[in-house]
Amino acid sequence: MNNLKINNLKKLSHLIKFIKISSKSSNMLLKNNIYTFIVDKNLTKMEIKNIIKNLFFKKIKQIRILNLNNTFFKKVYISLK
Repeated sequence: MNNLKINNLKKLSHLIKFIKISSKSSNMLLKNNIYTFIVDKNLTKMEIKNIIKNLFFKKIKQIRILNLNNTFFKKVYISLK
């Protein structure tokens, strides 16, 4: 990775707030290899895909987004290959 990509990734990585851990998300992870993230509401699906792909070096199979009402966040379900 060149320096420009690393700097852009650092700028964008703070938009992923945290990984959601609950009983439902744990079951989804164990059974279907689906991770749950809370991200900034302004991110698009392609931006989320690029950030996750570059942070974890994994190929993404599917992304589903749930907009949370009256918040500044989105819940994102990411299925990895």
